[in-house]
Amino acid sequence: MEQIYPSKEALATPKYLNVSTQLSLTKRETEILKLITDEYSSLEIAETLSISLKTVDTHRKSLIRKTGARNIVGLVKFALHFSIAKW
Repeated sequence: MEQIYPSKEALATPKYLNVSTQLSLTKRETEILKLITDEYSSLEIAETLSISLKTVDTHRKSLIRKTGARNIVGLVKFALHFSIAKW
């Protein structure tokens, strides 16, 4: 019988979780990703790093593009997978 649904193994590791992506993150992107995983809002990130909200948004979009994540939850999964953030 042909399998219609992906296997558990295929679902266990999202396609966007790869080492080359982790290595291509800038220092600032990594810093912002850590703050995102610590539940900082965009405003809190901007204030903490003394940057504009627009700059935070630009970095967030870059992180999503580079990791292939679809949303903030995907970014958090990426950060946890590569120990950028601690659980």
